[in-house]
Amino acid sequence: MTESHLDRTSKRSEFILLGLFLGLGLLHALAYVFIVPPWQHYDEPTHFEVAWLTARLGRHPTVEDYDPEFSREVAQSMVDSGFYSGLANTPDLSADAQVQIPGYDQFEEQPLYYYLASLPLKLYQSDEIANELRAVRLVSVLLFLATIVAAWGIARTMTRPGHPLRWMVPAFVVLLPAFTDLMSAVNNDVLAVAAFSYFLWGAARLLKSGYTILNFTWVVLSMILVYYSKNTAYVAFALLPLVMVVALVPKHLRWGAWTAAFIIGLIGIAFSMKFDDAAYWHRTIAQSDPLRQKDVQAVHGDYALVLDTWSRTNPPWTPPTYLLLPLDVSRNLKDRPMTLGYWVWANQAVKINSPILGTPLMQAGDTIQVDQVPSFHAYHVTMPPSSIRMWLSLRPNPDNNQETRLYYDGFLLVDGHRPLDEAPQFTDMNGAEGTWGGSEFTNYLRNGSIEHSWPRVEPRLDNLLARILPDKARPSLILNSILDWPATQIMFRQTYQYMMETFWARFGWGHVPLSWPAAYQVLNWTFLLGLLGAVAGTIRHIRSSSWDWFIMIFLSAGLIWFADLVRGVGYFTSNDLYVPPSRYAFPAIIPIAVILCFGWYELARLIGAGMKYLVKPGNAPSEEQADGRKSLAEFLLAGWFIGALVLLAVLSLLSISFFYKNIG
Repeated sequence: MTESHLDRTSKRSEFILLGLFLGLGLLHALAYVFIVPPWQHYDEPTHFEVAWLTARLGRHPTVEDYDPEFSREVAQSMVDSGFYSGLANTPDLSADAQVQIPGYDQFEEQPLYYYLASLPLKLYQSDEIANELRAVRLVSVLLFLATIVAAWGIARTMTRPGHPLRWMVPAFVVLLPAFTDLMSAVNNDVLAVAAFSYFLWGAARLLKSGYTILNFTWVVLSMILVYYSKNTAYVAFALLPLVMVVALVPKHLRWGAWTAAFIIGLIGIAFSMKFDDAAYWHRTIAQSDPLRQKDVQAVHGDYALVLDTWSRTNPPWTPPTYLLLPLDVSRNLKDRPMTLGYWVWANQAVKINSPILGTPLMQAGDTIQVDQVPSFHAYHVTMPPSSIRMWLSLRPNPDNNQETRLYYDGFLLVDGHRPLDEAPQFTDMNGAEGTWGGSEFTNYLRNGSIEHSWPRVEPRLDNLLARILPDKARPSLILNSILDWPATQIMFRQTYQYMMETFWARFGWGHVPLSWPAAYQVLNWTFLLGLLGAVAGTIRHIRSSSWDWFIMIFLSAGLIWFADLVRGVGYFTSNDLYVPPSRYAFPAIIPIAVILCFGWYELARLIGAGMKYLVKPGNAPSEEQADGRKSLAEFLLAGWFIGALVLLAVLSLLSISFFYKNIG
């Protein structure tokens, strides 16, 4: 049999395999289309609203295009389908009520997904709005199938013929329950996933075979698709220049190109930092000057906290700056009588809100008058019974329209109700201890004297990225949250756990779990073992020519997952923490599938190698037997891999069915 014939046979087998994956993916997705009740995906009602209005108007709608009859029909369908079962906030559907579709409006999102989603609504109309919803879900299913093709293509581009990743990666994408659930929903996350997947495929082709008309056009078109999808896929814009430059370098020199890129990246990060902001004070304000500035009127030490009240904040719902208490401190302050004190002055006489001491159950503060001379202010507060999270926020809101600059110093939070007409006396430079009202105190606030600094992002870059990043999170705020682990760990721990559950199998609006809760522990360890195996495999291949693949896959997965992990940093001063699900990380579904599948394969290989050493020398297998055992090992790996995913898929569909049946 000739080599060309074998090559044709191999290619034919791979395309047959692709057809099987597409068929299985279609069946899996259709199961979710019809088993999941209407409106039971993240923000599905408001995404459908934009698609429906796009179909009717022939353009991308705005909030002014509100359609009362459509909104009432959707709300009625939500009630009829059991969406509000067990909930207290059933909408008012009386004749004179102005019905609003619940959820965040999507009118400011990029329009491409909604133009695609509007196509079936132009061709098909039904008396039941839920049937039109399912028709739009089918558009998402088509994008799911396109993503399966991309997974197959990327694995094929990255590996040699016959490598297990060629079937493991697309199989994982096809059978992962939470991903299939998302990709059968009316949601622009679906287009972001498909767009980033095709960018990654084009990047893989460019790195493998260099610049051709096809590869270059592919990357350019995929970037246009990314831009018009959703900002969760915009990591592609950071990767694009790296890919296009490295692709110009001969393959035997690319290790040098990647090393140079790494060094340049570190230098760029160093130059984008300023180390002059007030330590532990989380910055959301756009002011260019640091929060920590030297001032001759500083009451304790040389520095004051300076706030330009006319500067905007990002995210817009957050206070300009706030100080979090470490969890090991705040959890011990419940039910305590306490006193908050501080010095404040301004560049002009003005009435402002005092600093606000907050917990999820309490917001304490006052209105005060300040002028150009530092004055001491304080108020009493009794902490609520539960104080797991506690913060001090500055939201002064001056009562004039002029540019007011405020100066703060000497913040302190102490036990007991201290005299409000007497200023404390600090006994150390950090403002951590002193006397007040004739008795000693320990200050529970860190850096209340503003003497210590920590880094922030260079203002121009900080303000630029704050307009682009998801949830308008300011890079300086993200950096502050990472550095302030003693206070922020509660969010990051909860986010990691929730991301693991929603990555594998948590459905609806995040409220539909697996019927077997212990499965999440098994899945979490399975995920971690995959990462461990991937690291081990990367070390084993460190001298190979696969640098491009390893770096691109780990970099794209790492950046997107990191963006999801820190998405909730803008909600620390909210009553409820926002814990983001993994749907924002699903644009990296193919990179994470490659990493996990590669890791599991490496672990299976290591286990097989270990078992080989257990064979006595006299009973060592012949070469033919070894090849046979290798084939058997890969067969067993395939059986375990497919079997586990199918079992999880079946358990997920049963869990969804049982959940909605029980609440119905």
